Amino acid sequence: MNTQNNVIIRRMFFASLGTMIFSSISTMLGSLVDGIITSRFLGEGAMASFSVISPIYNINMMLAGILSSGAQVAYSKVIGKGEADRARAVFNICFFVALGLSLILGIFTFFGSDLIGEMFGATGKNAVLLPGASSYLRGLALGFPAVLMVPIVSGFMQIDGDRKRTIIAMSTLTVTDIIADLMNVFVFHGGMFGMAFATSVASYVALLILLLHFLKKNIMLKLSLRGLKGSDLLDIIKNGLPNAISNGGLMVQKLGLNYLLLGIAGAYAVSALGKSYTFYGFVNTVVVGVGGTTMLVAGVYAGEEDREGLRYLQKLSLRFGAIASVILCAIIAVFAPFFVRIFMEDATGEAYSAAVDLFRINAFGLPFLTASIILYMYLQGIRNALLSRLFSFLERVVCILVPAVILGFLFGVRGVWIALPLGEALTLFCILLAACIRRKKAASFQDALLFLPEDFGSKPEDVLSFSMESMPEVMSAADQSREFITEHGGDDRKYMLLPLCIEELAGNIARFGFVDGKKHRIEVKVIYKNGDWIVRIKDDCAAFDQVKWLEAYRPDDPEINIGIRTICGMAKEVRYVSTMQMNVLIINV
Repeated sequence: MNTQNNVIIRRMFFASLGTMIFSSISTMLGSLVDGIITSRFLGEGAMASFSVISPIYNINMMLAGILSSGAQVAYSKVIGKGEADRARAVFNICFFVALGLSLILGIFTFFGSDLIGEMFGATGKNAVLLPGASSYLRGLALGFPAVLMVPIVSGFMQIDGDRKRTIIAMSTLTVTDIIADLMNVFVFHGGMFGMAFATSVASYVALLILLLHFLKKNIMLKLSLRGLKGSDLLDIIKNGLPNAISNGGLMVQKLGLNYLLLGIAGAYAVSALGKSYTFYGFVNTVVVGVGGTTMLVAGVYAGEEDREGLRYLQKLSLRFGAIASVILCAIIAVFAPFFVRIFMEDATGEAYSAAVDLFRINAFGLPFLTASIILYMYLQGIRNALLSRLFSFLERVVCILVPAVILGFLFGVRGVWIALPLGEALTLFCILLAACIRRKKAASFQDALLFLPEDFGSKPEDVLSFSMESMPEVMSAADQSREFITEHGGDDRKYMLLPLCIEELAGNIARFGFVDGKKHRIEVKVIYKNGDWIVRIKDDCAAFDQVKWLEAYRPDDPEINIGIRTICGMAKEVRYVSTMQMNVLIINV
């Protein structure tokens, strides 16, 4: 009998989504605020300079993405297996390597700002853009440690059960950056350097708020240099490469389009493109948030080899992403002129009309972009690195730049604009085509879209699932498990111990975890695979490690807590992990 209804997955997904979106905002917020204020108060020339060097953000995002997404995938994988100490080591090596890289990158950018500006296109007839671009790079370089570390640290806050801190940090970053930008424009008159320095200061304030998390007690993550392994770093890089290809590809895309537009139009088109990247970078935090949440949850369920859980997760994220992206598409298409006016007061001339045209046309690519990002970040979560890298490269580079070059030379600036949503549609077509090719070996198209090995997970008939909200349901599940054990040839030891695990451990959760008056859920799986018997118990109550509790409060009377004593004494292994405000007990019987 299978009574699973995936409530835990839904709660994990939606509880993590808001924090993931705020984490994504942290990588784009400084750019958005700087873009708006630069365009409105410093002029179109300053905005063109900002647009030319905007790929520097993608270098930051690329490094942060490699380490953050790679570490989260590796962390989720080992947490899914119950390896808590190794999970902490994965986080720590990510943290300290990121800190070192950010310092090196900041020094190089500060002293090489002119060279970088020229490499990004501020040369030749466009050399007039170099002073502003170089000044902005120097101001941003001073804040590289914080700019790089904020998305990495905030991405782990939800894993460690401190979602509110990310919200507070990102809100503070926003307010601080806006105030500092306005002071730069109206008080200090610091120009482009001041705009970037304001972002740096705001990022340091946000990072400080995030780092205060590590002063708390009873948290999973602790900053420590102990237990760091080079193999974990290699695993992080391997898992994070798809994100590197994505952000590196976006940098190549920006550079390619900037050079193309400078050749066929001029600075006004580059300025319009810069406004679009800034605006859509912020809008796409919803898209990236959905994709990042999918990646994180997929990592947990891939570690458990839960095919059904992954199928439901993919369906849930695609459905939510489709609804959100269609709504955003409609809003932007209708109100494109209003959004452009946020960046510029002058509603006349080719700069304004080009920007409105681009904002409106680009909106129609959002549904395709959302589906593509969800699917290739899901692939990253299940560690299918090859396909994730391939689809990411197609979406960022090939499917955008090739049509842009062709349509740009045929139809001018509007042809380049049309190439953007067309490229997103082509990417999604390639992903679905790959699933169709796999369809011959899969039971259904949805199964093919999971891109899982044929031997992944247990057979459905070898898994018994329960979803419970009360103590009577726990007792009923324990009784029903006995029939499952008998059908699979379990011996007397299994017949006694497996139901006891459900009755005692899930029962403790119901007795102690449900007392806060909130609605909670316990999900139990009994898994039989290759002669092994495993019980997985998940719940969304407050963190509660029953094994450590027994050790800490072990009374002298051996008759007290005899159930959990028996389980710990007879089971091969009992592991507990807490992640994403979810408790997981794994009992290998």
